[in-house]
Amino acid sequence: MESARVGHSGAISSYGAQLDVVPSSGYGVAIQLNSYTPSLEHYDSINSGIIDLTEGNTPQVGTPVPTIRDAGLGLLTVLVVILMVRGIQRAGVWAQRRAAWLTWRYGLRLLPQAIGPILALLLFVALPNIKNTSMTTLDVFGSGQLRWCWCLRSP
Repeated sequence: MESARVGHSGAISSYGAQLDVVPSSGYGVAIQLNSYTPSLEHYDSINSGIIDLTEGNTPQVGTPVPTIRDAGLGLLTVLVVILMVRGIQRAGVWAQRRAAWLTWRYGLRLLPQAIGPILALLLFVALPNIKNTSMTTLDVFGSGQLRWCWCLRSP
C-alpha cells in the first residue's frame, strides 16, 4: 500500500521536476530531469520508485513506453526506406506513363504526396499544443536560440 505523500511537480519546455515528502517516514525525494515528455511523466515514476524503496517495497515497473515508441519509429523508418528504394526502381516506368497524361490528371495523382507535409505540420505545430503543454514548436528542434526568439513574440 502506498503511503500518503505531499508533493509538487512542474515542467517547462524540456525540463521536469518533482518533490515528494512522505510525512509518515520523514523521507523526501526530489527529482530534476533535463527531459520532459508531455505524454509521460518520468519524474513521477522515478519518485514513486524511490519512495517504494525507502519503505521496503518493490518498485512497480511500468510499461517501457520509450522502448515501444523507438521500436515503432524504427519499423516506420525501415518501411520508408523500402518504399523509397521501390520508388526509385520504378521511376523510369512511371515517367514513361506520365508523359501521356493530362496536366489535371498529373496534379490529381500527386495529391497523396501532401500527406507528408500535413503529418509534419501535425507533429511540429499541433501536437506540442495538445494538453496545454508549455512545449513550443521550436522546442521540438531543441534550439535555445530559436526558443528565445519564440518567447519574445509570445503574448
